[in-house]
Amino acid sequence: MKKFKVVFQPEGKKVSALPGITIAALAAENGVRLEVPCGAVGKCGKCRVEVSKGEGVVPPDAEETALLSKEELAKGIRLACRTKISGDAVISIPRTSRLQTQKILDIGIQTEVKLAPAVKKIFFKELPKGSSNELLNNTGVYSTVDNELLTVEKGDTTSILYGMAFDVGTTTVVGTLVDLKTGIVAATAADMNPQVVYGDDVISRLNFCIENKNGLAELNKKVVDVINKLIREACEEAGIMPESIYDIILCGNTTMEHLLLKADPKPLATYPFVSMLNQSMNKKRVPEAGININQKSYVRVFPVIGGWVGGDTLGVILATNLYKTAHMKLAIDIGTNGEVVLGNKDRLVAASCAAGPAFEGAHIRSGMRASKGAIEKIDLIDDKIICQTIENASPVGFCGSGLIDAMALLVENGIVEDTGRIKDKSELPANLPAEIKEKLIEHENG
Repeated sequence: MKKFKVVFQPEGKKVSALPGITIAALAAENGVRLEVPCGAVGKCGKCRVEVSKGEGVVPPDAEETALLSKEELAKGIRLACRTKISGDAVISIPRTSRLQTQKILDIGIQTEVKLAPAVKKIFFKELPKGSSNELLNNTGVYSTVDNELLTVEKGDTTSILYGMAFDVGTTTVVGTLVDLKTGIVAATAADMNPQVVYGDDVISRLNFCIENKNGLAELNKKVVDVINKLIREACEEAGIMPESIYDIILCGNTTMEHLLLKADPKPLATYPFVSMLNQSMNKKRVPEAGININQKSYVRVFPVIGGWVGGDTLGVILATNLYKTAHMKLAIDIGTNGEVVLGNKDRLVAASCAAGPAFEGAHIRSGMRASKGAIEKIDLIDDKIICQTIENASPVGFCGSGLIDAMALLVENGIVEDTGRIKDKSELPANLPAEIKEKLIEHENG
């Protein structure tokens, strides 16, 4: 079958394309960073690209004509997720449609914990003589989880014992390198989850697995690659080798953990949303998982609580000691996938819902991720609205924290009720700051 030549600008990347492939799919295949918040279903309109002279692509379909103006179409603006290649083409991706480097929170609550690593090292100047069982029980590096000998090393290496914990999010992956002898955090590394090129939410990732023969393998490789990248970065910062990491624990929402372990995620797509990862701790040998640390070690993944409430929620419960408290407490985790846990030492109840995409692009016209130009904070100072953007760049849109600040401002000033209803102009407080009044716009829906 004939292939066409496609050039992605502004980087000038030249690729080959089969007829009928969408621009979004072609970009994902070739590592071109392109926003597709809705998972390439033509609903959000955020994947705008410019096709030079409109050549080499099929005419726009109904979804495109509904989201793009006649003026945009005349300029060659198209939706990458709907536009199919039909010939040689030059495609320019504007900054607003490119995946940007995110501002990532890579530190959390610092709490004192009792150090009890699962992996320990014991040094013997002389190996004990006797049965293999005696050797197994008394020497080397072993895991206290199931009392298994991992490896025997030459010399005294007891001072070199590291572990790494990962939060594998739908949008962001964060890894923390810890010295298991002292409990000191040696380094932290974070990056965007490269799976975002297939859509912002977990439903998009599931659909990709279901609709593509090698979908699970592709998504697994994406997340394993970024985990290995973060391991290298953390080790470089700490001045150690990846082989010095003997334990690695990962948590994520239900879908992310399935993709990480290459467990079939299809049952998650339909009721009753059955997880394959409900055992006390899911573990794989490091070589099998593809993780580049000490190859004698295990990769351990938190169990899924149930349905869409995954191992990351278990991490929240453990980190906050919610399961120990005598009083009723509420924990809220607002990520791409959102979870709420209510309870105390007697009982915990959890629920899950989509969160991030609703804030950051798929359903908010000016929504975006926490990248350059995103409004991340809003204050009202001396009756003046003050907006803070990431990197102090010109405003491009709102990320989640900015949107929450904006809503809080509207509630505090009597514009939005606690129920979420926006008041009519006739109902607004008389003492409303002038700058807020000027920015209120009425339209046919209120």
